[in-house]
Formats: sequence, structure tokens, C-alpha cells
Amino acid sequence: MSVFRPTRLEIFLTNRCNLRCTYCSSRHLLAGAAGTLSAAALKKAVSIFAAYGPGPGGPRTICFTGGEPLLEFPLLKEAVLHIRSLRERFDITVNTNATLLDRSKAAFLARSGVYLAVSLDGGKEVHDAHRVFAGGGGASVYDALLRNLRALPPDSLAGVRASVTVTSRTMPSLPDTIETLQDMGFRFVELGLDAYERWTPAGLRALGRTLDALRARYAAALASGDPARIARVFSFSLENKRQKAGFYTPLGDVSLSPEGRFYPSDTLATAGAGGGDFSVGDLETGIDESKLRAVYRRAAALIPPGARAEGAFSPVDRCLYCLVHGLDPRALLADAAAANRLFSEKIGGLLEVQRVWRELAKDREFGDLAHAPRQAASKPVRRLAVAAGGLAPAALRAAADFALYSPSPSVRLRLAAGRGAGPDLGTAAVYSSLKARLLGKKLRLAAESDSL
Repeated sequence: MSVFRPTRLEIFLTNRCNLRCTYCSSRHLLAGAAGTLSAAALKKAVSIFAAYGPGPGGPRTICFTGGEPLLEFPLLKEAVLHIRSLRERFDITVNTNATLLDRSKAAFLARSGVYLAVSLDGGKEVHDAHRVFAGGGGASVYDALLRNLRALPPDSLAGVRASVTVTSRTMPSLPDTIETLQDMGFRFVELGLDAYERWTPAGLRALGRTLDALRARYAAALASGDPARIARVFSFSLENKRQKAGFYTPLGDVSLSPEGRFYPSDTLATAGAGGGDFSVGDLETGIDESKLRAVYRRAAALIPPGARAEGAFSPVDRCLYCLVHGLDPRALLADAAAANRLFSEKIGGLLEVQRVWRELAKDREFGDLAHAPRQAASKPVRRLAVAAGGLAPAALRAAADFALYSPSPSVRLRLAAGRGAGPDLGTAAVYSSLKARLLGKKLRLAAESDSL
């Protein structure tokens, strides 16, 4: 029997916000009476989450969102200091529109090891198309955000994520948006499609064209053979911000509403009055695993097999949204499935290459792929088979370099590993392909693993 251990706690610190974004996933939450969690409630929530203890797979995450968390910065600061006083080391993330961000707040968050996810949809026209200040007045949200970002210390955005929400209207500008964000200094983007929008056939065709343009951008960088251009494209991380571990393992996420109730999804925590029926606990009783599983079973029963794949849309979240608002989920699930298939078909492989690139960038031996190896064959190596069982990732890539840096214009490379070596073998395969492209070599590659 599996042990229930939530890995991510999303805390809706407040339902107060200084913006009124047209596609806000918290729109129903914002419509209610103003509410903010107390310091005592925050400590209790963290205590409940921490009691489950760390598990495999890296640090667990506590995310602060809203509303706008920086409206309650003293409270947020107290909560962060409390979390950092605990024995378990958590990843902490704050989602913010950045209109209230200043050097002092940014310095504290950086000093405390807090990740920032800044809501930024692109240039001024794109960003202001849906993001407006509460109360109107016509002031540009983008201008306010940009002033704050420019006032931060140099290079401070290198570790900050830009959280981009895309609608069918703004989708065609996504390639330009990515260029803009890179020029501003961002290196990470979390991409999300408007959770409430119906993606019509015309909208899906536009989505496909946009993803084709992104793929062409990557292909052109590879074809150039320019290490700097390739590094600029592939070191920029594009991820689906709504993607979870998978349809059949959704129990890692738990959300806490400003009223102090736990929900299995942010979709339910922000649903307003109708979401109360889906509560799975509170600060007094803790998290009820049986209720949590019952909610997901209810959603799973409505999702046909062809719509279960995760991606830019979570079919579970879409189904839960329909349940709480009394909607027929079939149309929204069909939209989600079609969009997810497009992402997988068009740029799924490229996102995997990005993941591998980030892993390689952590390797002191290989860095950014631009450096020659310590050892290379002095005579042409046209064929090489590597029995990779038991080899470390660095050793796998060193073996590939031995052949790729030889005088031969073409190389046949066979990587074979035993059970359990799948991820390392995949990294070595992607590395070999990228390195061959950089060196102008023709590569015929075969990667074999019992675990693949």
C-alpha cells in the first residue's frame, strides 16, 4: 500500500490583489470578502505539511500565491523565516505580479533562497491586453512591473521564472515573447494556457503554427553550429506550469485557501463558495486522505482514456473546474487533449533536450558543451559501441567524445546499458547528437536500454 506524502503545498496567502486580470484563475476567490491567513494559521499549515516528512525525489515545495502575496509582505516574511527554521529543507516559491516588488523585498527573498515566479506575458501590448489594475485608471501594469525589475540588482533575474499565461489572442506572439524575456534577463519560463478558454479548431490551428515557429527557432540555432546561439536557445527553459507528475499520481499537490481549508487542487481552492464541497480538511483536522482520493476518483470517472495525458492542460484540473461549476466537462476535456497532443507532437522532444541541457550545465566536466574533451582519438573512429552498464553519465559522454572528436567526418555510435540506466543513457544520447551538430559531424546513433 502506498504511503500518502504530499510533495507540494500551495498556500493562497490572501485573496486581496491590486490587479484584475481577465483570465485570472483566482477570479472567484477575489470576488469574495477580503481574507488573509494569520501568522498562526500559516505556521499550523506548514506544521501539518512538514509532519509527513521528506521523501525520495528531492526537496518538497511550499508555494505562496493569491491574490498578490506581496500585499502581505510582513506576513510572508514571517512565514518564510519560520519555514527556514525547520529541520527539513523546503523549496519555497512566491508567485507575484511584481508591481509591488522592490530591492528590499527582492533582497530578502533571494537571501532566504526563495524562488520568484513573475507573471509576465510578454511585451507591453501583450501583457496589458489582459492584466489591468483594480479600479481602472488606465495605468500600464507592464510599465510598473518593468520599472521594478529594472531597479533590481544586475543579473538578479537569472534565477527568476517568468510565468506566462497565453490565450488564443496572444499565442501568435509567443516566439517574440520568449525573445523579449531572454533580452530582459530571464532564463526560465513557465508557460500556461488560459485554463478557462475554449480552444476552438481555429485556435488549435494557431497554436500548432506557433509551436512550429518555436521548433523552427530551435532547428535554426542547431543548424547554425554557433555554440553561443545554441546555448542561448537551449539554456532557456520552457516548461508547462500546469504540468503535474501524471494523471494517476495527482496526490502530491495540496492547496490551502485563505479560509484555512485544504483542497486537492488550486482549481478547487479558488472556486469560491462552490468549492467548499470539495474540501479535504482544515487547519484543525489536517488533511483527510480518503476525501482527497475520493475527489480524484470522481474526476477520473469522467475523463475518457484519450484525454488523460498531462501537458499544457491538466485534464484533472479541467474536470474539477467543471464539477464545481456544474459544467459538462466533455468539451473542455476535448480541448485539453487536443492542445496537449499538439505540445507533445510539436515540441515535446525539444523540451526534453532542454532538460538534458540543464543537466549537462551542472556538470563541471562538460559545462556548456563548447569545450574539447580531455581525451580524443588521434585516428579516425568510424564505429564505437559503448557497454554503458555501471558507467557514470560523465563517463558515457567521455566515451562519445572520444569518437566524435576523432578526425572521422562520420561516426556510428551505439550506446547500450542495462536496466536502470535509461535516464543517463538518454542524456548521453542527446549530448552526442548536440555535440555532433556543433562539430559538423554526421552521426548515426543507436541507444538501447532494458528500462526504455
